[in-house]
Amino acid sequence: MPGEDERTALRTPGKEGDHLASGSKIGAYEITGILGRGGMGEVYRGEHGQLQRSVAVKALPPEMVLDPMRRERLLREAQASSALDHPGIVTVYDFFSEGDRDFIVMELVEGTTLGKILEFETLEPERAIAYARQIADALAAAHAAGIVHRDLKPDNVMVTPEGRIKLMDFGLAKLGPEGEVGSEALTQLGTVLGTSGYMSPEQAQGQEVGPASDVFSLGIVLYEMLARRHPFHGDSMVETLHRVCFTTPSFEDDLGDLPTEMRELVARCLDKRPEDRPTIAQVLAALRRLETDASVAERPAAPPPFQHRRLRWAGLAAAAVAVGALVWVLWEGPHAADPTAVETAPPAARLEPVAGETPWELTQGGFALLERHYRRGNRDRAIAAFQAALEMDEEFATAYAGLAWAHFLRAAERSDPQTREIALQNAREAVRLSPDLAIGHLFLGAILTSQGETEEARGALEEALVLDPESAGAHRELGILLLKEGETDRALSELETALEAAPDDWFNHLSAGVALYEAARYEEAEAAFERASQLAPDSWEPFRNLAAAYQKQGRYDEAAAALQKSLKHRPQPSVYTNLGNIYYFQGLYQKSASAFEKSVELGPNNYLRWANLGDAYRRISGREAEAAESYERAIQLLGPLLEETPDDVTLRSRRALYLAQQGRRNEALEEAERSLALAGDSASARYRLLLAFEIAGARERALETLDTALEAGYPLDQIKREPELESLQQDVRFHRLLLKWE
Repeated sequence: MPGEDERTALRTPGKEGDHLASGSKIGAYEITGILGRGGMGEVYRGEHGQLQRSVAVKALPPEMVLDPMRRERLLREAQASSALDHPGIVTVYDFFSEGDRDFIVMELVEGTTLGKILEFETLEPERAIAYARQIADALAAAHAAGIVHRDLKPDNVMVTPEGRIKLMDFGLAKLGPEGEVGSEALTQLGTVLGTSGYMSPEQAQGQEVGPASDVFSLGIVLYEMLARRHPFHGDSMVETLHRVCFTTPSFEDDLGDLPTEMRELVARCLDKRPEDRPTIAQVLAALRRLETDASVAERPAAPPPFQHRRLRWAGLAAAAVAVGALVWVLWEGPHAADPTAVETAPPAARLEPVAGETPWELTQGGFALLERHYRRGNRDRAIAAFQAALEMDEEFATAYAGLAWAHFLRAAERSDPQTREIALQNAREAVRLSPDLAIGHLFLGAILTSQGETEEARGALEEALVLDPESAGAHRELGILLLKEGETDRALSELETALEAAPDDWFNHLSAGVALYEAARYEEAEAAFERASQLAPDSWEPFRNLAAAYQKQGRYDEAAAALQKSLKHRPQPSVYTNLGNIYYFQGLYQKSASAFEKSVELGPNNYLRWANLGDAYRRISGREAEAAESYERAIQLLGPLLEETPDDVTLRSRRALYLAQQGRRNEALEEAERSLALAGDSASARYRLLLAFEIAGARERALETLDTALEAGYPLDQIKREPELESLQQDVRFHRLLLKWE
């Protein structure tokens, strides 16, 4: 017999204030869970027992069940959706009332919203075009039926695991006479309905709204997918609406590296005058042309999940391909720059599919693309090639290895654990299918290294070297693993071996440069990054890293010039971070804060960007509260990373520093002591801990750590310039230590 709490929870609907609990019966449907709640509705998972159909059941929040306008909008949503029979629009099965509440029963769509995707992912242009084309196709069906959506935004677009679009939430739809669905009595001129960031100018001003308003909203969504930022974002709703009505987005700055036709289509959709915008049919035709030109027509926009395959070619072996893992530490001052973000270079005029008639040819073509993974579209084309190879031979181990690597590169760019898990599963399958395939063990080791599974990673990389002792990739990845464990000298030895095996591989030089940088050997790091930039002149990575080496040597003008070369390939958050660092060390804190704000705006889910912003705010009078908030955001974003790799000295030392800068002294000191035990010979980690101890008021520990940081090779010039050490620099013991190392 259930307890009192359980009996209370199993309430039936119909009373104001009720939510639906699992086990509740609504008409013919049993509620089995909550899918989501918002101000305009609650959506539950339901089951129709007789039909054995899973559905989504939508109802108004309890506090709105007696609001006649809200109930009318729920009915409007049901009418609009049920009037449309289109694969890109969520299907409505039923609408009924029970007690005081109304319910829509809809198709249950597995997947996530486009809004959630844009929070965590950077979309390739062809993927953005594929999504926009499907949205336009659904809107074209709605407009043909006389229905205007009026609330198109990323949160109202579902994306299935196969990359298919489902348009939903027609609660604000305008129903015209063509569809004979209803009247327009719900709204009057002067009434503003919709979401401020995605309204058209006429909608924002309460004027008559027609199909052209949906075109404008689609233009905003497409702009956001392509540019990774909102075209009209303001600090408040009023500012956003003002920009929607009266300002023009920065098309050249944000979309300048895209094909002209693509940029012009977005601009036409965002024309302030409704009559000057294209119709949705014209937009759809243009998107279809662009999709065909990008060679992605009919290809799923998202990669399919890993699937288990039976063993057939277990004995297959292949030569390792020299592509490298992502570099995670590239800049200090006051913090390391973006450790994972990999932006891409401007696209070619046309993205051709990979040629090949056999699984081997397709797979080798995919690996060739991954050697220049930073170029726009290369990872997606490589994934398509590996998948095509598996369509020909579902147990081709080398293709699984390629899928593992391509997904790993994608996951590292987006800090996406789910995609990294797909990469890991594919790597394990490659090893299972062909235990003698060196490249499978190589990629498995690299992926495990990124997850902090260093013992298993080391075993995989050593196995790769047993199978192929001359594998440059295996030596490089082992060097990266050793570097993460603080064994800098051994890491440099492995990376030197990788360079000897593949001297023309740009990523080997880049990786060696990072190791030299971590060892505070900045002139040698500069040379390595310079060579990488010569071998990959169209990549942004070598130039950004070269700027880091210049900055460590106090050569700020040269650092700025190198950053400009990186920006030439593609503006990105990490470069703004580095510009902010240059300004910071020059004492230009307002300019530094502006650069860091731009970095956070473009990429808000990276802890380093928030920490840098906190540093700049901390040096500006009156912005201390904003500094504390920025550090708190950085600490929150660090949490999941530390759960994965709890002994990562880089992450630990940064957390200690952020806690100290927030004023959480005891927590900071505890974290700093733990980090110091992991620091090894990492000059950068010891420098961060020096700052943490000093800011937390532990002067003796700060002086001891200063000595070890200098011993590890941290540059005196950087320490002398550090604003956080102004008080320490007044201590006579500080100058005695400097004399020891000068």
